[in-house]
Amino acid sequence: FLFSFFFFFLLFFYFFLFFFNDTATTEIYTLSLHDALPIWSDDSSCGLLFHLARNIDEYPIFIIGIYRPSEIEATSHPIKLIRAEMDRYKICNELSLKKLSKEELIEYLNSEFPNNKFEAPFIDVLNDKTNGNAFYMIEAIQLLKEQKTIIKEDKSWKLSKNIKDIDIPPSVAGVITKRISLLKDESRRILEYASIEGENFASITVSKL
Repeated sequence: FLFSFFFFFLLFFYFFLFFFNDTATTEIYTLSLHDALPIWSDDSSCGLLFHLARNIDEYPIFIIGIYRPSEIEATSHPIKLIRAEMDRYKICNELSLKKLSKEELIEYLNSEFPNNKFEAPFIDVLNDKTNGNAFYMIEAIQLLKEQKTIIKEDKSWKLSKNIKDIDIPPSVAGVITKRISLLKDESRRILEYASIEGENFASITVSKL
């Protein structure tokens, strides 16, 4: 029976929690689970997470789980059942991040591209495509820069194409895939090797592959 890395990480935390056993401390320890929830978690991991959540009342531990609802709702992910159980026992609170407004999008563009000449139609297209998703918006803008659709000319930023010729993929995954496709073969190979180690990796390790 195989367990995920996420399961063993939670198991380690479980033993740390109960051997730690110092309820008098004024320190608050935070366990932050970012993309691990939708990507690495399985039935066993989610079950262990639920067990932890029910047994930390007396400990100075704060667990934060971060995930995109679209990644959970689109599948029969075990975290959905665990979330429902946590709600039933009143041992969790959900904080939903609000979407970026059009005004906030404009503020970001003005900050990232000072003295730009972006017109309303471009901002409308970007706002409609990304639908307030901050990560999607940033990745889409980076793609447009890498494609030389957004260029700097005479100390100001502007578009090198007509609005109708601008192609923004319909999803975050599509934008990232497109950005990867623009890399040179050597850069893509390095990225593939680095992905085995994870988000943080040592350049010396990659250089030996």
